[in-house]
Amino acid sequence: MGPIRDRQAPARPPAPTSPAAFTPFPQAQTLLLEHRLRMPRLSRGSPEEEAVKGQNRVFFSTNNFESSLFPLRIPISFKVNKAEVTAAHFTRSILLLVVNFHVYIYDYKVDFWLTPEGDMWLGCEEFHGYLGGIFNFYTLSQVGLLFYYNKRAKFSYSEHPLNRTFGQSFDYRDTPNILIPPGQKGTLIFWAKRSLFISRNTGQLVRPVYLENAYQGHKETISDLNMTIHSVAANQNEMAILTKQNDLYYGFQGILSTTLMKLPDQDSFSPMSVLTFSGLGKLEILTPIQDRKIFIFNYNRILFIFNYEKMLINMKTLLMDPHYRIGPCKVEFLEGEFENRMYTIDMNSKLELTATIVPRPLASPMPLVLVSNPHSLGLETKMYEDSYFLDQSTKFRLHISLKQQQHSGRADPNFTSWIKRETASTVTLDIANKELSCVNIPPLTALINIGCDAEKKVVIQKDTTSCNKGILDSVELQNNYSYVLDRDIYSPNLSGEDQVVFYNYALLGCPLLVYYDTPWKPVLQLWQGQEFQEVVEAEYVIKEVYGLLTYSYSLTAETAGCTAQPQNWSSQSKESLLWWGRENYQSCHDSNNPNPLKWPDVQYEVLGGQTDNKVVFEQRNGIYVFYLSVVDPLYRWAGLGNPDIFLRQMVYV
Repeated sequence: MGPIRDRQAPARPPAPTSPAAFTPFPQAQTLLLEHRLRMPRLSRGSPEEEAVKGQNRVFFSTNNFESSLFPLRIPISFKVNKAEVTAAHFTRSILLLVVNFHVYIYDYKVDFWLTPEGDMWLGCEEFHGYLGGIFNFYTLSQVGLLFYYNKRAKFSYSEHPLNRTFGQSFDYRDTPNILIPPGQKGTLIFWAKRSLFISRNTGQLVRPVYLENAYQGHKETISDLNMTIHSVAANQNEMAILTKQNDLYYGFQGILSTTLMKLPDQDSFSPMSVLTFSGLGKLEILTPIQDRKIFIFNYNRILFIFNYEKMLINMKTLLMDPHYRIGPCKVEFLEGEFENRMYTIDMNSKLELTATIVPRPLASPMPLVLVSNPHSLGLETKMYEDSYFLDQSTKFRLHISLKQQQHSGRADPNFTSWIKRETASTVTLDIANKELSCVNIPPLTALINIGCDAEKKVVIQKDTTSCNKGILDSVELQNNYSYVLDRDIYSPNLSGEDQVVFYNYALLGCPLLVYYDTPWKPVLQLWQGQEFQEVVEAEYVIKEVYGLLTYSYSLTAETAGCTAQPQNWSSQSKESLLWWGRENYQSCHDSNNPNPLKWPDVQYEVLGGQTDNKVVFEQRNGIYVFYLSVVDPLYRWAGLGNPDIFLRQMVYV
């Protein structure tokens, strides 16, 4: 039986339509980029932006390889002895290339090359091995280091609780390449010429990928079959490999295990062929073909132009062939309103998601809900029958309840991440052990930010201002208004002179009005968009922006009931005004605070919380502009991100 494919002939435009760097004459002052990989690879940015490394040449396309291309070149002014590429990565509108272990940046929107500072990649001699890679696992909120030693590999992680041990080690024959499929679900694919592994939890557990022949039915690994991998491709759900023996395997990234099935024999592919997924169930084989050459007389040089042959394989059509003996998909419908969306879980809040599942009649699929960061995100699920159809199928509703793992009440503190740190995770709904016929039933994934809700903010209640009492004029405040601070009432004052302060009305508005003989505590309100949520009762701190010293606090450490020495601005703001926040705050009322109470008469500089501490002003008329920071680590994340300090002000008479 022959393969089912849609083959496109190479495009033959009259001239290359790539960026200006690829036109013939500028290339006379450039070097041809080559790569040292034995197998071609494809790096994909947006759907139209791709870079291919094949047969020691590097190609870059901004239109999905629909037009002819010159091989990519680097300016000779960079003095690269041998322009050898070992890695390529897209970020925004630039292409990052590692050439001779140095990073080079190509901004293809404006055709500009540059080099960053400090770009040498160095190996790591610790942990009895060498460093194989550094990875930002965003939805695990960890930085991972991959170490190789004595034909074994393992990950080390940066943050609690994973920084206490290594991930599971695994054997390898050749140093593996690491492919991170899109979707941020924590999936890693490790592949080399004779090995293929997959991890569904960012390297903590690594399992082999099995290959299956439709005729034989038993599963073996790449090394068992003595095959050599030529190219690997993956999207959020599917993966495929092409071997040097011209065998093509395809399957899903399984939850419990991953098995790829052998597809029909293919034609002999060029050593430059690479695999890629152009859509759901659409596998594409891309092959550069040398088209023609151009001779540049001024420089006595020949440049080659390449076209591209694309072979599209429709997996849904192919897998319907009875030759594969693939049973029908057990799920007819899987839908959730959360698919490909981003949500935020604030401190002490909960997120409710729902999905609809319709199995085939008399089938019993097993839906599974997974989170990529269980150390920060806890979940509960509930599924019930919703309605029935005439063909005996049943519609089920699945409810997913998400909250911070620290507040779930079911996790050991040694398992959870640091509650003062913002984190992220994905939540994915999939079907366990689903058949290849479920190619049109991909998993549903949402991104969860566990931290600051951008719609929430903390503001100061303004009942009485100096403008509505006629003390200051709002029009005058908007007209470059300024005031003077005497040199003996603010600190630091290195010049020994008075300080002129220009009032920012656009940022601050009209100042509050407070009388000096009345102790004052600002009233904080939490708002979400245009809706009031609550009065903030959490602990917070303030500090005058311009260093005014003419105020104090009504309570001391002793009268505030402290059992430990309280923090203050003098001990916290060693580097900047913004040094005191929720991440380094320790309550003096916390029984676990190790700092003994040595100076009970020191001023207590924390407002809110369980005390009635207030600000006491000296008898001076003038404007105060305050920084304000909510330091209670267990309060809502709103207003606690970056920046976590809010400008507010008051004036008293």
